[in-house]
Amino acid sequence: FFSCCGANVCGGCDEKKNLIASLKKKRMKKNGKEDEMKCAFCRQPTDHSIEALQKIIQQRREPEALRQLATRYLTGDGVERSEEKAFELHIQAAEMGHGHSFGYLGLFYKGTCQRMFEPQFHAFLEIAAKKGSLSHREFLAKYGEAKYGRMNIAIKHWKIAASAGSQKSLDELMKVYREGGLEKEELSRILREFQVSNEAVKSKDRDDFLRRRKEEEDGGK
Repeated sequence: FFSCCGANVCGGCDEKKNLIASLKKKRMKKNGKEDEMKCAFCRQPTDHSIEALQKIIQQRREPEALRQLATRYLTGDGVERSEEKAFELHIQAAEMGHGHSFGYLGLFYKGTCQRMFEPQFHAFLEIAAKKGSLSHREFLAKYGEAKYGRMNIAIKHWKIAASAGSQKSLDELMKVYREGGLEKEELSRILREFQVSNEAVKSKDRDDFLRRRKEEEDGGK
């Protein structure tokens, strides 16, 4: 997400951008010039500071800027940590239709009120899934449906996510298939759709990004 103009790029594009930024910094340092990275979309200096996020929110009420600012408040990155402020910002983003923020609101209920608010938790994750959030659809399938024995619903979620290119959901469906809960023809169809979805976004930069993220996750364990 670029706070200067509100553009969004995928992980692979960001990986490429970081590579270009690194090369540019080396070149500028060698030439003795001041380093100033500019956005590839609007050509303005990039700025991911709290002030920049607040500015774009005031100007355009960008839902992704609201979500990112909420994350900053939740982690205390650059601001005083405040779950209440993060919750408020996610509500604003959700009101503007941001799928991920619906999911985060569900997780807020789960984390603060435990099972007392389970219906709300479930409902928020369903909305997030319908709005295209694969990560929240996967969470809903595994912990909101399969965990409570609603395997038929969980399988439906995994089918949708796997067809959209989710490796985690495909792995879950493979387990279901081995246990006799999925027909071979159905699994073959989903595998074809999974392949098509991944081919559509395949790139070396994306693979590099996924590999680096996995290494970071493994290193933090």
